[in-house]
Amino acid sequence: MIMDSGLYVGKWRKHYLYSIWNNMLQRCENNKNPRYKDYGGRGIGVCERWRQSFPLFLLDMGDRPVGMSIDRRDNDGNYEPENCRWATPKEQGANKRNNIQSPPIFIQIQAKESERKMLKKIAGRYNRTSSEQIRFWIANAGKRIESAKQVSNKSGHQTRR
Repeated sequence: MIMDSGLYVGKWRKHYLYSIWNNMLQRCENNKNPRYKDYGGRGIGVCERWRQSFPLFLLDMGDRPVGMSIDRRDNDGNYEPENCRWATPKEQGANKRNNIQSPPIFIQIQAKESERKMLKKIAGRYNRTSSEQIRFWIANAGKRIESAKQVSNKSGHQTRR
């Protein structure tokens, strides 16, 4: 049994949030858990504070509002106070690894901030958002903006000066 600040975890097992805490640990640390590949197998862990203490997890997260469950703001980040919140199913659905939001401004790109601003300007020059344009931005997200503009001009898109 894990010691918890002088109290045995067993005293907490009947608490309504204990199973959420325990399932979080199991997903991240037990390689026999069916969900391990999506959590611990991807390098997602639980901060030491929460791993060792259910009461500290409760203190940091507070009561769970009705209809909400634990959610990590950054899906590639760990379970830790700065990255976790109680979220609605709709919020969690919008915060999935495989979710691509349609407005190009929200597409995550790996570029410098100045390049992101430039991409927003380019996106603003088009008064519509087609699936072709979204595929274009996704395909070119990691490239330098200059290269993306050249590809854009070759594909027939006009840019205003």
